[in-house]
Amino acid sequence: MALVVRDLAFAHPGREPLFRAATLRVEAGTVVGLTGPSGVGKSTFAALLAGDLRPASGEIQVDGRPLPRRGFRPVQLIHQHPELAVNPRWRMRSVLDEAGRPSRETLDRIGIRPDWLERFPEELSGGELQRFCIARALQPGTRYLVVDELTAMFDALTQAGIWHTLLDLVRDRGLGLLAISHEPALLDRVCDDQISIERLR
Repeated sequence: MALVVRDLAFAHPGREPLFRAATLRVEAGTVVGLTGPSGVGKSTFAALLAGDLRPASGEIQVDGRPLPRRGFRPVQLIHQHPELAVNPRWRMRSVLDEAGRPSRETLDRIGIRPDWLERFPEELSGGELQRFCIARALQPGTRYLVVDELTAMFDALTQAGIWHTLLDLVRDRGLGLLAISHEPALLDRVCDDQISIERLR
């Protein structure tokens, strides 16, 4: 069981290709780090894996099947900026309900207090919002997570808390995780293996 990328090619319109034959494999139950400087295509690659962008050629398979283009996506992407990933006019209860609310046990493990559900996004900190984004991504059909600079905007204590929670949940559920970061020290701590974005280009 694995998330597999084979010979993937992609270019933004009118630009040189970012990827010509990218190949990657993330086994279920493992954490793989994708590292590299800013502006070289890491976020674009994340969007391709999640199905938000379509490759020009190549294939993405999830546990032996093509990545679905409709319905629930088994590869869930969690962005760096949680405030941009939620509707600012919805209470957080509605944000979770959009994809199907996780169990109270899962919310407790992620550290989401019951009273936060009645708040609007602007009433929560960035770390609290990111916990909601994690909860929303951990639906029953999720098989792989792609996290793009998950905690880059947070202080060290918040970073540690979010990563501790996420890694516990990923391992308990046997999910595969691709962690994208420009911080090698962070990836050294959380990943089983690492690959440079340059190897995919």
